[in-house]
Amino acid sequence: MALPSAWTESSLIAALEAELEPVTADLGLDDLDVIITAVGTDVPSILGVTSVAEVTYGGVPDVVKVLVIARWAAWQKAVDVASVRFDLKAGSSDLKQSQIWQQLMARLSAAERAALRYDEVVAALSGGAMAYVSGIGVSGDPYRWPGSSEWG
Repeated sequence: MALPSAWTESSLIAALEAELEPVTADLGLDDLDVIITAVGTDVPSILGVTSVAEVTYGGVPDVVKVLVIARWAAWQKAVDVASVRFDLKAGSSDLKQSQIWQQLMARLSAAERAALRYDEVVAALSGGAMAYVSGIGVSGDPYRWPGSSEWG
């Protein structure tokens, strides 16, 4: 998929649908519209803007940032949708929803690792708090005692 020069909500949703539809179909998630609709509202909220078109870096639309965060939000929502599923067993037949869950968690984990490069995602995952290191002080040398012949 070629990236656009700028995102709109509709172009972002279309890109996510094209990317997620085959995977969610294989995983048996038929709630793609719920997943995508939530992403359309979650991403601007995470980024603190009213529209994804407002996300820029150096005056240029930051399409990669929006896409990476949208993927992360989409997989989070997919996990939410799948969380009500469970393993079924009747006699010798069974249906393992836990395998779907494992795949979703793997996809979410990969998307989260990619999205963690952005401060907005770090803040969302840490409850809205952000800490910056402004300086490092040294409390002293832990090896301040010189070797001594009397120690052996």
